[in-house]
Amino acid sequence: MVKALIFDCWGTIFTNSQVPHPFTTFANRLGYQIGDRAFLKPFERHVMTNNNELAPNITNLLNELGIEPADELVQELVALIVSSTQTQIPFPETIEVLNELKKDYQLVLLSNTFKEGFRA
Repeated sequence: MVKALIFDCWGTIFTNSQVPHPFTTFANRLGYQIGDRAFLKPFERHVMTNNNELAPNITNLLNELGIEPADELVQELVALIVSSTQTQIPFPETIEVLNELKKDYQLVLLSNTFKEGFRA
């Protein structure tokens, strides 16, 4: 018997209405395209799956990419990522569906995201 339902956060519960997507802007700011594996894999490892604060994670990302992690650049990129959470909105039917599902199931949110995203 199913007792719980697990949902991803971004793209499942929430949608981003910002164009271009903030991650695209982030990649472009560093001279990459979002789909470049040389950027995407380190970005996921340092920013999306590391549970530390964003600033040290972004510093580690810049170091891996061979980019000088100047304080101004790190703070600019942190602000870009954190401000993007303001454009994350639930899909239109999300609240209604989750309210209905929680009557019969335990709901779990599981996502590879930065913790600042949930503070905003």
